[in-house]
Amino acid sequence: MIWFFQRGGEHLQYEIRESSDRAGYEMVVHGPDSATRVERFGDGVGLLERSLELQRNLIQEGWAAERAAQRDDWRWVVPNPGDKPEKKGDES
Repeated sequence: MIWFFQRGGEHLQYEIRESSDRAGYEMVVHGPDSATRVERFGDGVGLLERSLELQRNLIQEGWAAERAAQRDDWRWVVPNPGDKPEKKGDES
């Protein structure tokens, strides 16, 4: 899952994914200065707690969530917080 944030003209995104060795999870933060930071977690609970902490900190620092997307196939996108997910290409 990837979250996109913006503040003024700056953009930041962070991704939660399974680690490449499948031994745990990673949270990858791409900052507005193009710096990338990777945090590793052995379990989902620690990852979730850290993700929520990061979101709270970003909001306190004036960042606003733009959208979130699932990485696996990019079909589901939530354009704005509170909007209902819409499936791209779904005509129903």
